[in-house]
Amino acid sequence: MKTQILFIVLFALNLALIWGMRLSGKFRWYRLPGNFIFAVLPLLTVLFPQPLFDLDYFWWKIAGAVAIILG
Repeated sequence: MKTQILFIVLFALNLALIWGMRLSGKFRWYRLPGNFIFAVLPLLTVLFPQPLFDLDYFWWKIAGAVAIILG
């Protein structure tokens, strides 16, 4: 679980740096590395164990039926 939190923090920090670079005009050197990290970081998360959520399958069927009815 700590690994996923680390990935989320790194992704948010990278996104903040990219937006800061684009809005302020500073950190021009970060354009290529920032875009590379933005593209690769979500792909790296699948290499690590994912947290398991114990959800009842019955409620997924109810949620699916509600989504179909609303759609």
